Amino acid sequence: MLSYAGIIRIRFKGSGPTPDLSRKFSTPAGDKTGTKISYEASAVLSSAFSRGPNYGIIGWKSLGRSEEVFTKKKAPGLPMDADAATLLGLAKAEADPVRRFQLLNRAEELAPKDIMVHRALLMHGRLHERDGRNPDYRVIKSYLFHVFEHPEKHEEKEILSMARELFDHERLLTCLSFTSNAEGFLADYLEELAADYIRLFLAGDTRHVPTLFGFSRRTSLSKCLAVPMSDIIGNILQSAYLKQEEQVLLARAFYRACHRFLSGETEPLDAQLGPQILSSLA
Repeated sequence: MLSYAGIIRIRFKGSGPTPDLSRKFSTPAGDKTGTKISYEASAVLSSAFSRGPNYGIIGWKSLGRSEEVFTKKKAPGLPMDADAATLLGLAKAEADPVRRFQLLNRAEELAPKDIMVHRALLMHGRLHERDGRNPDYRVIKSYLFHVFEHPEKHEEKEILSMARELFDHERLLTCLSFTSNAEGFLADYLEELAADYIRLFLAGDTRHVPTLFGFSRRTSLSKCLAVPMSDIIGNILQSAYLKQEEQVLLARAFYRACHRFLSGETEPLDAQLGPQILSSLA
């Protein structure tokens, strides 16, 4: 199978030398796990995330045809006559995080108290700030859970900041002020965030889920992910930066996300957690 760089070389036409787009990038800022990740595409191949060699979205992939990679395409204007609901639907279907952010911002202008618009912006995080030359996982909202998977890879100040962002982010507080069921909204939001982290950073990490010819065995996921899932839950429940009720709420949300992702096959995870922790998650 050809790499992006290989495909690009083949499609170049002309008499001149083939440009080398196979310059490799080092591990992105914000991920100090030491994982060796090769970014074989140039910064022009950075319009969105795709499955990479270790994490589920680490590659920075172009969604256009190969010839479009080298031509700057004019972005379509925003549909100024669309209402907030229409813009929200367009944003949900939009692959480009920059345009998605623009659509959501326009929706917020039209409906500043629409909780669904604020929730979409909350989950979007800072994806529109992604940089193909310097990939940084911190623009992904669910990456906040990384401080519980690998606290040893973060400075104490960063652990505090990321842990508190799960509960104190201004956009989240705005959402909570717009709903009569703040506790339910918060629990659902944290579970959705946890599910995103599991999908991208646990199941997408070949250190946890070994692959054969690029495919992982679905039946082994519950065993492969039991230890990292258990570590995250344990670290949440011991976090010095969360109140006790926040610890329990977050741990329960993460466990529910694990249960959903594993289709209920949590026996290996439950064995890792033990009866005492399981009872606190009930």
